[in-house]
Amino acid sequence: MDWARHLAELLTVAVPEREAGWALIGRCFLRLGQTDNGVKALEYAVQLGAAHKPGGEDLEQWYLACRIMADHYLQQARYPEALECYQHFSKSTKSGAETYYKMGQAAEGLGDRAAAKRHYQSANMYDHPQKYEVTQALERLNRG
Repeated sequence: MDWARHLAELLTVAVPEREAGWALIGRCFLRLGQTDNGVKALEYAVQLGAAHKPGGEDLEQWYLACRIMADHYLQQARYPEALECYQHFSKSTKSGAETYYKMGQAAEGLGDRAAAKRHYQSANMYDHPQKYEVTQALERLNRG
């Protein structure tokens, strides 16, 4: 894993504006248990991609960085950041019901019940493992 991190660091030295390099470094740090360093690298990858639309391998790595950071922000109850990252990731072909479910959780955390309901309804358009949780969330929102 140290070698992978080292190779990713070389990529960022050679081409510092590549989202893929920063995303790979961040993932390596997370796997090595260096959460703070991993989060910093992934946040930088997300910022780079948000500033300009990446392409090719950078786009896939950027989407992955957005998903990882969105999950991190949601766990930290940093709902605005989580929602923004999930919105970016929702444009990926790898997004789906889980993304919409988590967007609903973030919107609900922000107190935006209408947006939460829309996201949960979007999640329910899929057949997925969180179907019960999504249905429960919709019922909770409809009750009150």
